[in-house]
Amino acid sequence: MTESINLNSSKILIVDDNINNIKIVTKALEKIGYEVCFARSGYEALDIATQEIPDLILMDVKMPGLDGFKTCTRLKEDKLTKDIPLIFLTAHETEEEYIIKGFNVGAVDYINKPVNLDILCARVKTHTRLRTLLNFWREKAQLDPLTNLINRDGLNKILNKAVANFGICFALITVDVDFFKLYNDNYGHPAGDKCLIKIANAMKNSSTSSKQKFVSRIGGEEFSIILLGTNQSKAKSDAEHIRKVIEDLQIPHSKSKVKKIVTASIGLAVITPGTNDTIVSAFEASDRALYRAKHNGRNRVEVS
Repeated sequence: MTESINLNSSKILIVDDNINNIKIVTKALEKIGYEVCFARSGYEALDIATQEIPDLILMDVKMPGLDGFKTCTRLKEDKLTKDIPLIFLTAHETEEEYIIKGFNVGAVDYINKPVNLDILCARVKTHTRLRTLLNFWREKAQLDPLTNLINRDGLNKILNKAVANFGICFALITVDVDFFKLYNDNYGHPAGDKCLIKIANAMKNSSTSSKQKFVSRIGGEEFSIILLGTNQSKAKSDAEHIRKVIEDLQIPHSKSKVKKIVTASIGLAVITPGTNDTIVSAFEASDRALYRAKHNGRNRVEVS
């Protein structure tokens, strides 16, 4: 699996008030393929780290204004930067108590000055690769293994961001494949898996009015789709388009009580800015609409 991961493509932030130190470390890191940015104070580092989101930070402990320990503490308090690994570089305070303090505030390593560049590069490689692999497996953990769509956990993260951004109107579309148990019973589970994969790919590749579409499988034959920056009229049209895309696959389903092909029932909820809607209420509203779609004959779209 790791063959597809670029383990050397990483951005390093160097934080040091001495420009000569920055130049020396930058030259060594760029020579082995790293992208480098730098800051000359703790305050500048906080700004750059939130903008650039580097893969690793190399930070001097002794700096005027905000020292390395305090800067590291602030970075670990920020959701955007708390997971970025940080290595302290310093010519001062190398006694055990200061090294332990560095680890306690969140550093992953500690290198003394004058820096041995070979050792520094080796440790940078180790920590950036660990971060890259960790990010890879975190992403894999949010994917459905059958369809390769995002799963419920991944969907919740996207919804959390959408709800937190009150300026964005978004739609939650819940899709349930009609009479899928009968399909599995009649054609077998391997055929059922192939059916779900075809539906997943069709929904993922379908065009919508929203430029930001996230398709997920939340369990069994049920899918959810988030459309960001939309309204009820556009979202309803998009949901109807998705229903037709599934129908147009023309997957045979002799046991279906709707048509003799695979169809889907769809529930739609639109969350508008300035309301008290939450992720839970969004799912509840979409599920209520889905229930009505099933109750009213299936292979249709209902809006909450």
